[in-house]
Amino acid sequence: MSKYFFRFVICLIASLSILAQSQTSGEKIKVLLVGTFHFNNPGMDEHNAEVDDVFSDQRQKEIDDLNESLLRFNPNKIFVESRPVYQSFYDSLYQAFLNGKVHFEDLKNGRNETYQVGFKMAKELNHPKVYCSDASGLWLGSDVNESAEKWNMEFVMEFNERMKGKIEAYNKLIQNNSMKEIIRELNTEKSLMENHNYYVSIAPRVISGKQDGKESYYYDEETETSYVKIDEEYIGAELTAEWYKRNIKIYSNILNQIESGDKQIMVYYGQGHIKILQQLFRDNPRFEVVDALDYL
Repeated sequence: MSKYFFRFVICLIASLSILAQSQTSGEKIKVLLVGTFHFNNPGMDEHNAEVDDVFSDQRQKEIDDLNESLLRFNPNKIFVESRPVYQSFYDSLYQAFLNGKVHFEDLKNGRNETYQVGFKMAKELNHPKVYCSDASGLWLGSDVNESAEKWNMEFVMEFNERMKGKIEAYNKLIQNNSMKEIIRELNTEKSLMENHNYYVSIAPRVISGKQDGKESYYYDEETETSYVKIDEEYIGAELTAEWYKRNIKIYSNILNQIESGDKQIMVYYGQGHIKILQQLFRDNPRFEVVDALDYL
C-alpha cells in the first residue's frame, strides 16, 4: 500500500504544481489546432485522397488566402508535422527561403503543407524558425484488417467500405472547393469525429483470436531494433494505444519547446491527430484551445 500511496502523492504534487504555475502565470497559452490534408499526397495514410497540384496559380492564391486567415491568430510559434531530429535541416532550409535562395518548386516535397503554410506564415510573422514536433509511431492497420477478415468481423469490413465512399466525397471536396473551404470542412466537429471514430469505436473491438498470451516484437526501421511489444490477442486495442502514444509524444515535443512569453501557438497537422491533441491541451490547465473555425 505504501508504494501506491507514494505514487499517488507524487502525482498529486505534480498536478498541484502545474495548476499553481498556471494560476500564477496569469493568462493561459492559447492553442490553435488546425487539421489539414497532406498537400503533396504522400500516400502514407490508411485512406488517401487525390490531391491536385498546389503549385497552380489558383491554388497558390487560395493558399495565400488560407494563410492570411490563420495569420489573424498571430501565433508566437508554429508547430509542424516533422520530427525534431530534422530541426536543423528545416532551420537551414527556412533561412535559405527567407534569403530567396530556395524555391519550393525546386524541392522534392515542396508542395508539403510545412512549406506552403508553415514556412510562409512564419516568414510573414518574422519568426526565426518553424518548430518540428512530430513523433514516429507503429501502425497496425494491416494486422487489424487481417484479424477482422479471418474472424469475419463484419463491422470492420463495413467501416472500410464506408471509408471508400468517404474518400470519394473527400476527393470531390478537394476538387470543387478552395483551400480554405477544404480546411474549414476538415475542422468541423463532424469531420474530426468521423476520422477519430475508428480509433475509439472500431479498432478496439478487434481481437486476433490468439488466446495463448503470445506477444510480438515489431521491428522499428528508424532505430533498427525490434523493441515494440504487442499483445496479439488485443491487436485492435494495440493499434489505438500506439496511435495515442504517438500523439502523446507529439504533445510532449510541443510542450518542451514552449518558452516564457509564448502567448499563443499554432499546431498545423494532419486531421487525424487533432482530436487527441485537443483532449490533451484541454486537460492541461496551462492552455486554452481556440476554435479553428473562428479563423477559417
